Amino acid sequence: MTLKLLFAGDGPRDEATVPRLVGGLLGIGIEHVFERWQGLHVRGGGKGLGGYGRKLLFLIRVARDRALDGVVAAVDCDKSQPGDKLRDLIAARQRDRDASHATPAAIGEAVPHCEAWLIDDPVAVRAALQLPTTVEIASPTKIKSPKDELDRLHQECGSPLETLQLLAAIAGGLAPERCNHRDATGFAAFARDVVGELGPLCAAQS
Repeated sequence: MTLKLLFAGDGPRDEATVPRLVGGLLGIGIEHVFERWQGLHVRGGGKGLGGYGRKLLFLIRVARDRALDGVVAAVDCDKSQPGDKLRDLIAARQRDRDASHATPAAIGEAVPHCEAWLIDDPVAVRAALQLPTTVEIASPTKIKSPKDELDRLHQECGSPLETLQLLAAIAGGLAPERCNHRDATGFAAFARDVVGELGPLCAAQS
């Protein structure tokens, strides 16, 4: 079983991470198309919505046009107030539902960015970097930048993996139950939304 999904995120790091997280949450293979938020220039439509909301409405329509199974949209809040982008995405999804459409759209906000979801599973981080259990992995809520912390660990351990390979390896090995700060990082809410939006598709394919 495979789902064909349209993903939206900030760039290559999100593309390496989020599809694998979604596949792990659903226990299913994922074929994906990825769009960068910054690369989308949507004019008109979505009256009353912010920029991210208008872009999500556009992507949902693109997914329908391409006969994809659904959309997964992830945003960071490192440069905005927590909840601002997420509220805009929720409003856009509801706008699409109000128009009697049924394209699943899973949305989530990473606090402050997706690397916080990854570093919250120290077992997955150590496994990907081949670190001993004695190496302490910082809590995502105790450091200013989980992204910088992962990059530091990567550089210091001398792993042969490229950065995107490392992020994909951590995401592929992540276990939500090991993420003790998943509420604070936004991962718990994202995981619930993924299962709620896309889980019925998996059940229909089984």
